[in-house]
Amino acid sequence: MLEVDQDGVRYGITFFRSSKHLPYRQILDLVNLATLMHLCGADEKKVETDDYRGRMYTRKEYRNIESCGGIVYYAELETAKGDDAMWFLVSEQTPSRRLNFSLS
Repeated sequence: MLEVDQDGVRYGITFFRSSKHLPYRQILDLVNLATLMHLCGADEKKVETDDYRGRMYTRKEYRNIESCGGIVYYAELETAKGDDAMWFLVSEQTPSRRLNFSLS
């Protein structure tokens, strides 16, 4: 289980691309996992449910989708409907704590 050891607030956007081999709820679970891996700094995690198994990992590569950029995470899965490859771009929008700024 991944645990986020973080004080304060972090926020961002996670984009994904997948086929339709998985139900919507399971895709959302994988979006959540990619985001948690980013927050925890994890490089790889095995994933397995009754419907699929495989792994999620990152090569720490940075990509852009229009004006949003972030780290890419990949999922390689074996499903009952065939192999599936997904990617997730996690774009963290949290300002650096080293910057001097005011929220007021």
